This record gives sequence, C-alpha cells and structure tokens, in this order.
Amino acid sequence: MTGRERIGKIFAQRGARTLLMTHAIGGWPDEATSEAIVRTMLAEGADLVEIQVPFSEPAADGPAIVAASHEALAGGMTTARTLALIGRLRRGAGAKALLVMTYLNPVLAYGEEAFVRDAVTAGVDGLIVPDCPLDEISPLPELAAAAGLAFVPLVAPATSDRRIAEICARFVSPFVYAVLRLGVTGRATGIDAATRAYLERVARAAGRGVAAGFGIRERGQIEALAGAVQTIQIRGRVMDVAGGDMGIHDQGMDAIDGAVVQVEEADRLLVTHHETGLRIDRAAFDLPGTLGSRGGPWFGAVLDRFRAGLCARVQR
Repeated sequence: MTGRERIGKIFAQRGARTLLMTHAIGGWPDEATSEAIVRTMLAEGADLVEIQVPFSEPAADGPAIVAASHEALAGGMTTARTLALIGRLRRGAGAKALLVMTYLNPVLAYGEEAFVRDAVTAGVDGLIVPDCPLDEISPLPELAAAAGLAFVPLVAPATSDRRIAEICARFVSPFVYAVLRLGVTGRATGIDAATRAYLERVARAAGRGVAAGFGIRERGQIEALAGAVQTIQIRGRVMDVAGGDMGIHDQGMDAIDGAVVQVEEADRLLVTHHETGLRIDRAAFDLPGTLGSRGGPWFGAVLDRFRAGLCARVQR
C-alpha cells in the first residue's frame, strides 16, 4: 500500500467522524521526546500526524514554531534525522498516517529525488510544503505522485475556485489543506458563516476531502467547524513555545514541578506550562460526534511526555 493509498483509506473509512491531525516538530524539545510525543498522539487518537522538518526560516509559522524549530536545529536535528525518526515511528503507526511538513529549501538542499526516495523508504505517507505553489518549477509534486506519496495542496480564503481546481490537478492527494486565514500560525482564528462558506467552496472546487487548519485552539472553533470539514488540524495548541523571560534551565526541577497548573475556564480545562507557553485545551479533544471520545487520556499522556523531556534536559 502506498502512502497516498493509506491516507485515502483513512478518509474513506472515517464514517461520520471528523478526523484529527496533529503536529510535532522533529527534534523538539529533543529527538527522543519528540518521538515519544508522536507515539503518544498516535496511541491516543490522532488519525494523521504532521511531523515538521525544523528549518531556520519557517515563513508560514508564528513565533512558537519558529522558536521550537531553532531549538531543534541547535540540538542537531537535520532533515535526514527527521526522516530516520519517522522511519522508527512508522513501525508502530499501523494504519495511521505520517506526513512530513517541510519548507522547500531543506528539500532542495537534500536533493529532491533523494528526499522523495528516502521519505518513501522511511514510511512517509504524504508531504505538506507550504512554500511550493502551483507555479513553482520544482518537480517535487510530480516526484511525490510517482512515488505514491500524497502532495497535499494548500489553499486560502483568497484562492479562486479556478485556482483551487488547477492546484488540485497538479498536487495529487486525497485531501486539500484549507488555511483558515491569512498570516502565520499561532493565533486563534474566528470561525463564522463566511468561514463555513469558504470551506464548502473549497470542497466543491477540489472534489476531495478538506482539512481545516491555522489557529484552531479552542473548543468553540471545533464545534463551529463540525460538519464542514473531514479533518481538524491542530498545531500550535499542542506545543506553543513562548520562550519567555523565565529560564527553565536555571530554575531546575522545582520550576518544572510547579510549572503546570490547571485552570477552570468556562466549559474547558485549560492547562498551561508557564516556562514554555505550552497550552492545550482538554475539551477540544473530547467532542461527541466530532472528534469522538478522545481527550483526557490523549492530553495527559502527551503532557507527561513533554514534562519528562524537559526534566531530562534539566538533569543533563
């Protein structure tokens, strides 16, 4: 089974359930912890996981992911090591999908043919390359298609129906990624009637499944998107590195032990890690009829992995 077929099967067998796609950066907060976090995501309910190759200039990302990418690079993470990480994850991922999110420069530096070859060998199912537009002369979309990888198209609210159809004709994938707003990742996106109309337009023009992302951070947003998309993509809510003024390495174990607090806020339980800015909404992952009965265990396990990684770094 090719990676593209695996993704297609996930969409075909979802029934009325909205799929969950999560995000992690290879090598953040360190390589071992990032691997453990992805394993936990897969075990606790994520249908697809987007694993980002760290890059120094991630143009579509906000400060949180920029900071995490820089930290991963400083820790020695590379494109090759990210693919090797995915290779290890693939062995335990079963029918779940593993996608690589990367900018074009790391692929060009690696070599496009070599990158696609090694991605297939590692067990990657698809590629998300936000700075590879329809008019890009790179043969990467065609190389991916020939190798059985999904090359996920990205569209935005300003993209015309004709342009969506043209993009989807070149970029072969079971689903299209509908960016919910202009700008970079990291801040919440308002969901209203115009948003739903946009997503319905994308579905008609693309003729395939739709994943919605960029700024999905709260329960109300997911409720508002129910029925309009097949997949919810959550990125910055899972890891939101603020790089604040408090030095976790200096404060040591006591700082970590006291960093996670639980705050009741309206109908959701928000958990914040002050030193890193990690913020995850428990209830966002536990909506009957939307994402199913996933949430508490998923959240707790991921947070435990995250804290364990931070503790290990302080001890070192």
